[in-house]
Amino acid sequence: MAPSKAAQPTAPKPKPVTGKTAAPPAQPAQVKPSAVPKPVITPVGVARPGGRPGASNTGVPAGTKLTVVNGDVTVTTNGTVIDSQDIKGALVIAASNVTVRRSLIEGSATSDSVVIRSGTGILLEDDEVAVAHPSVSHDAMSVKNATLNRLNIHGGVDGMKLGANSVVENSWIHSLNYFSSDPAQGGGPTHNDAIQIRSGTNIRISGNFLQATSSNNSAIQFTQDSGTVSGLSVTGNWADGGGSTFNFSGHG
Repeated sequence: MAPSKAAQPTAPKPKPVTGKTAAPPAQPAQVKPSAVPKPVITPVGVARPGGRPGASNTGVPAGTKLTVVNGDVTVTTNGTVIDSQDIKGALVIAASNVTVRRSLIEGSATSDSVVIRSGTGILLEDDEVAVAHPSVSHDAMSVKNATLNRLNIHGGVDGMKLGANSVVENSWIHSLNYFSSDPAQGGGPTHNDAIQIRSGTNIRISGNFLQATSSNNSAIQFTQDSGTVSGLSVTGNWADGGGSTFNFSGHG
């Protein structure tokens, strides 16, 4: 007789489930780390949206948090970067490859608000330049060897004295300081220019809104007081007002 096989264990049959199925256990909420927002910096030469330069598309971008710096700031180190500052004084640059962006320069009682004394490769972009202490002897800016892009410049007898190897673009110059008596004009009224060029070569002025009032002198004036002006390009600007909106003077 053949030996009998061993009995195999029988798996229990599942019992039918009645009623509602129990909900699975709650899972912990997944919290993703917040991304650190990066500053949005428009490339040099590109206008912020809005067409003609004005309050909404020049100067310090809305929402920028500024760090207050009391007093004048003098830059003498090459490669210095100034970002998101409220300078309650003048900014004086005497170095190369300096960048100043998203900052407010309020100006000093003793000088123009922004002065470039020396250096090359200087960039100011998305800045506001004001004149907190108006004077018959103060302009908003005195610059050379620089690119100025998307600036809001207001105040000063002139918006700027502009020198060689410079670009001014996508900027708004307005609300100049008029005085009825100016010693430099023999006691007559100030001659206000949004931009004045006394001499220099390799200068481009493009895509700006240059506002002079009827009592001011010019939106752009080339006087050649201290030398010839050459290599000059003036294109695509909005210009308004002045006794002569564009004044080209040969001075012999």
